[in-house]
Amino acid sequence: MYFRYTHVQSASVKVGQRVSSGDPIGLSGVSGNASGTRAPHLHFEITNDPAPPKGLNYKYNPAFYVNNVSST
Repeated sequence: MYFRYTHVQSASVKVGQRVSSGDPIGLSGVSGNASGTRAPHLHFEITNDPAPPKGLNYKYNPAFYVNNVSST
């Protein structure tokens, strides 16, 4: 399984570095073309392919693997 964030402007952690919930890992950016948006945003992906093709093939819904807790 591969876990990755896309559209990151700059990363503040190294590959393999352990992080905890709430740790800053980088800054979101505007790379790529996500339905035409040019606003800073971030995508979290889980895949079984180190270089998956575009689209949702070979990708999993992170909601099934990540416990999302709202801070509001």
